[in-house]
Amino acid sequence: MATIDAMGGITSAIITTTLVFMAVFIPVSLMGGTSGTFYTQFGITMAAAVGISAINALTLSPALCAMMLKPYLTEDGQAKRNFAARFRTAFNAAFTVVTNHYMGCVLFFIRRRAVNLGGILQRPVCV
Repeated sequence: MATIDAMGGITSAIITTTLVFMAVFIPVSLMGGTSGTFYTQFGITMAAAVGISAINALTLSPALCAMMLKPYLTEDGQAKRNFAARFRTAFNAAFTVVTNHYMGCVLFFIRRRAVNLGGILQRPVCV
């Protein structure tokens, strides 16, 4: 259900972006002259890659997300402890640690404006 809601919000953005990229690269493949000879394959390749990427973003990626993000529950309602659940738990714990460390560093520089000014006003040493 969450995948369907999320895709409802970004489907138009994916289609629009794909059409804009194709509108840029298809005319490049139709250029004449010497430069057109060089850019023909580039334009076709890029337009095809963007089209395939859009198909992937609209079909395969949401299906994989729906499969991977569904809750893993046993018959009695307890969470399973399989690889995906352990990976998610470890990832969330590591992400929380990194986020807290980053916030601590940012707060350090916010609270110590003199350190910031010293770094900004530092005169480069010329040899």
